[in-house]
Amino acid sequence: MRATDFNTALLALQRTKPVITVAHCADCHFPDHSPEALELTYAIYKRSKPDVIVVGSDEADFSVLSSFDPDPDAAEQTIDVLDDFSAFHRTHVERLRKAVPKALIVFIHGNHERRIFNFLAIHAPYMRRYVGRGWIDIVRAGGLCHWVGNVSEILITDHLLVKHGERSSEHVSKAMLVDAGYQVSIMAGHTHRLNQFTFKGYHRTVTAVTSGCLCKTVPGYMSSKGVKPLRQWQQGSAIARIDVASGNVWIENLLYLRDENGVLQTVLEGAVITA
Repeated sequence: MRATDFNTALLALQRTKPVITVAHCADCHFPDHSPEALELTYAIYKRSKPDVIVVGSDEADFSVLSSFDPDPDAAEQTIDVLDDFSAFHRTHVERLRKAVPKALIVFIHGNHERRIFNFLAIHAPYMRRYVGRGWIDIVRAGGLCHWVGNVSEILITDHLLVKHGERSSEHVSKAMLVDAGYQVSIMAGHTHRLNQFTFKGYHRTVTAVTSGCLCKTVPGYMSSKGVKPLRQWQQGSAIARIDVASGNVWIENLLYLRDENGVLQTVLEGAVITA
């Protein structure tokens, strides 16, 4: 599916739906994902029925291509990083499609997906176009997922920007709004921590959030060495609703926490959701 196909479908949504719901499914980091966090996310989507689901955004990890020393056990089990990712991605997209059959699923890159292109540029520059075409086929997952190009962000109407993100400061959400000139609301990932900032501009109020991750809260490259990470990661996801007529955007930044029995849960529109 081409970018024009996605844009056409998005325009059709704007003509037929007064409110468009958008989900950002960021930071899965396959194969370092959290199965519980993903199951909870599928349950959230089944209930909220997003019209658009943005995937990718560090869906892959490619830890063996990282600047960090990889987990030796993971490295021994990795025969082909693209084959490994393809299996995870296809299953993930199929689960999303089962939860929300009519959703537009679209892929954007995070910094971890870019590892494969950096690796090719350095080690196999004369194969990068061929491998790049294979990457696009993997992302499309047999037509289940839209590929809109080598991008790390996507504009949903003129009022919501969904991006992976590159900032990680304490005031990251405010910084993103400053970067965008306070012109558009933003959903991002990357930090693995919930953060939010809302600003009343001249024409409208805009909000930016960074959501939690859907991976393990202690990454493999640290857990394999018995090192406790300095950053306290949080699990979660974000859902936005766009009023098409007014351009107003509301973003619900969902924090995943464990109950007294250790079951992962969150609260969506006042209701407790579990996997």
